[in-house]
Amino acid sequence: MKRKNSRMPLTVSIVLTGAILTLIGYINRRGSYRDYDQNVLKHPLFTIVFQGLHDGVKPGDEAKSVVEARQQEQIRQQEEAARKKAEEEAKAAAEAARKAEPVTEFPEGVNSPVVQAVSYGNEDRNYLAPEGTTWPLQQDGIFRPIQDEFYYLQSVDDSYFTDAVFIGDSRTNGLAAYSDLAGIGTFLAEDGLSVYKVFDAPLLYYAAAGSSPDPSKATVQEVLSGHSFGKVYLCLGINELGTGTTVDFQNEYKQVVEQLRTLQPDAIIYLQGIMHVSKAVASTDPVINNTNIVEKNTAVSALANGRDIFYIDMNSSVCDEDGNVLPELTGDGVHLKASAYAKWYEFLKDNAIVRDETDREAAGESGTGSPGQ
Repeated sequence: MKRKNSRMPLTVSIVLTGAILTLIGYINRRGSYRDYDQNVLKHPLFTIVFQGLHDGVKPGDEAKSVVEARQQEQIRQQEEAARKKAEEEAKAAAEAARKAEPVTEFPEGVNSPVVQAVSYGNEDRNYLAPEGTTWPLQQDGIFRPIQDEFYYLQSVDDSYFTDAVFIGDSRTNGLAAYSDLAGIGTFLAEDGLSVYKVFDAPLLYYAAAGSSPDPSKATVQEVLSGHSFGKVYLCLGINELGTGTTVDFQNEYKQVVEQLRTLQPDAIIYLQGIMHVSKAVASTDPVINNTNIVEKNTAVSALANGRDIFYIDMNSSVCDEDGNVLPELTGDGVHLKASAYAKWYEFLKDNAIVRDETDREAAGESGTGSPGQ
């Protein structure tokens, strides 16, 4: 009896050990021992533990390898993320560098081309820039064009001009008096006005729709400080043809535009080319001629940035193939006849900028053209 009882602990130990090994084999059957034959009819599970030990495969080895694999995968993902981030940063830096490069010319449709004219050889060169002078796009301050941030000229309707102010000389006075813009836009104009005195004295002030049709007097400073305009149209230059050189003219014109931007920080500024003169004037006057005008228009166009300052040249609507104002449109060769101001206004409606939803609403249904239209 004692002998039988003495064997019980050994039996229990053997059974318990077998159960533990079977459990170990079962737990690791898809891990450490996945490559072993697990047919329980041929090989009880606990036997693969011994086989694994013989082969140097320990329980839990696969778990460790899984953890290591996960760690390696995390490292790989981190390295991949770092690589992508570096590529994106390099791409962004390259794009920034590209945009920082000077813009030497605008895409077609951003600004009007400067209308050219025949030279009759009678120009007084004292009022022109030195021979060989070029007019590259300005690259400083508000005048600097920025890559890929251009807007394009397109067609609009009358409502576009309800928040526009037109500043200019006798020609702008004519636009206020004889075109359909009268009563729509605001005008500040004076015969003889030039870039050298645009801010000095009160000008004829035609207020927008709803006001008296008779002009009062106000300075540019007063009107632009007291009202918010969406567009500022500047048209000066005919009275400056005999004052200084084109270099002087551009420098003064630039200061005027900078002051306008200060007074109207959110407005689109249109730099209108100086209207040409007729052949009769251009071919005989050494100062008031189209060669002088074209050079100054070229200098003005260099101040456009394609973003919120644009050059527009209405000469395409009133000139012949030689760049002379058509004789039937002018009485004195310098100013348009009253009936011809409609051509100027039509040009303005066909060459406008719609930057955002506010401009689009102001433009009416016509303000839906595509870039380059």
